[in-house]
Amino acid sequence: MATIGGPKSYDVSGPIEVSVYEGFPGATKGRWDLPVLKLDGVREYFEWIGDYGRAQLDRFEALRKRAHQGFDELPDGGDAAFAETRKYMVEEMPIRSFKEDLGQETYDKLIQQRVSETRLFKPNGR
Repeated sequence: MATIGGPKSYDVSGPIEVSVYEGFPGATKGRWDLPVLKLDGVREYFEWIGDYGRAQLDRFEALRKRAHQGFDELPDGGDAAFAETRKYMVEEMPIRSFKEDLGQETYDKLIQQRVSETRLFKPNGR
């Protein structure tokens, strides 16, 4: 998908450069050697953004339909896959799965203890 930056001003005649991903159809290298799509002017920009936006929505809808169809084609409608995934999730977060049984105070203490034991940022990778 393109990174939509839009023109800095809509009262310029063009060309307008829109940042896009590497390999985007019709893209060329811009000032900083990054891919851009050059459009003749503001009218072309709005025409392109409308067409491109509709194309992305169409692609999303096709993907959504394909995903739903894939689940529908499973023998049990995906219930077994969902149950297996849920089992793995509970195994990976056992404290959360026992939150109701532990009570809020005990749960909060366990979380705080675990957070203080685990350093998310380790300088120099250690």
